[in-house]
Amino acid sequence: MNVSVGRGVMDYSDEYSSVDRSHWWFRGRRALILAVLRRHLPPGSRLLDVGCGTGGLTEQLAREYEVEAVDPSAEAVAIARQRGIRARTLAPGASFASGFGAVSAFDVLEHVDDDLSLARRLHQALEPGGHVIVTVPAFPFLWGPMDELGHHRRRYRLSGLTDLMARAGFRRSFATYFNSLLFPPIVMVRLLGSTRRGDELKQPPAGLNWLLTRLFTLEAHATKRWSIPFGTSILYVGTRE
Repeated sequence: MNVSVGRGVMDYSDEYSSVDRSHWWFRGRRALILAVLRRHLPPGSRLLDVGCGTGGLTEQLAREYEVEAVDPSAEAVAIARQRGIRARTLAPGASFASGFGAVSAFDVLEHVDDDLSLARRLHQALEPGGHVIVTVPAFPFLWGPMDELGHHRRRYRLSGLTDLMARAGFRRSFATYFNSLLFPPIVMVRLLGSTRRGDELKQPPAGLNWLLTRLFTLEAHATKRWSIPFGTSILYVGTRE
């Protein structure tokens, strides 16, 4: 989850970096993303991670790929560098380097006013036939305190995200909703408005954190066969035409 892209740079990178290695949401999302990415990208490929934040996921990607990372937050980039990541600051709207075999933007598109412009810049960063992999929050009706805290502009439906990426020049290779097993209770919490700002950042008790991680990581296996029809987030893989 990138919290430092948008009109202003968020000032809680330290809080995120303290939980992004162990919190069930980050661990489950990492497992899913890596499982999907391995099916589309050979080991050692050159990958640009846009909006790397403090580098919790980027650190894992760098174990299998040749990763460069950018983020507008100097604070987040400093933490990412401490983790051994090749990261640098890049102002919002600036052009990316080109010639990458893959480019990723994990929970980034929802932070910017012009998501089509960003998607087109992701396209320009790729070599012909290169892959893009993005994640975004799903379903506008799930809008909640974390969206406001993270300065989100929108949540997406899969059809809308697919259309956006097609307009940017991508052909869809794979797409799915995820975090589906926990979708019903999360829907209830959101609709009842019982979550306060910042609550979703808190680490649950160890036993519950383990259980939620296990439930979430089941989806990494499920997506080998199916595209999941609902969930709180969307994962999209596209190919540069």
